[in-house]
Amino acid sequence: MKKLIVNALVLSMLMSSTGILSSCSTEEHSSSSSSEKFIQKSQKVYTPEEILAAKKAMDEECLRIKSLILEKGREITEAEAEIILTPSIEVSHLYLNTLGFTDDVLMEELGINSIQSPAIAGMGIMLNDYDNQYVAVAQGGTWDLIVDCAVDASGIAGVALLLQAGIKQAIKDVGLKGVAKIMGKFFSKYLGYVGTAIAIIDFVECVSTGD
Repeated sequence: MKKLIVNALVLSMLMSSTGILSSCSTEEHSSSSSSEKFIQKSQKVYTPEEILAAKKAMDEECLRIKSLILEKGREITEAEAEIILTPSIEVSHLYLNTLGFTDDVLMEELGINSIQSPAIAGMGIMLNDYDNQYVAVAQGGTWDLIVDCAVDASGIAGVALLLQAGIKQAIKDVGLKGVAKIMGKFFSKYLGYVGTAIAIIDFVECVSTGD
């Protein structure tokens, strides 16, 4: 029941505040909407092998990032965070592209002027982590705890949708631009390299300790 309530609240919020649900939920079907044409125009088609390779690279990068960032802790500086996160930008960029996010959509919804932004690394890391947590939940994990931690770390209720259904289903539900818009709100709170690092620390520590 709690899952249904959270999902309903999130979808209601997205429909009333952004109007993206009705325009984005049909991205996978033929449509005359300008947003769909905008997205599909520059979207590359990846092979299953390329998608699996990008996912594997993202998983490995997440493990590296978490280890280094948690070692530094909350006293991490902007310079230290930049050194740790910069290699993740390229890996995250490819991973996001294989999910269907084009550079135009990423830049527009994240509010960035360059694809070489810490927000790209942060979005890749967080979406991959959320998707992995979804798999853990499906295998018997503590859904309520994970969702609470994600919402607390981000301050954005919409992240519950990403966890409840998994990234691929969330994209079907609210569209690529809808998911990117949620993450854009996330990174308007956590700015820069150090902000991304703190967001990762918040989420990981909460899931680990329950606090």
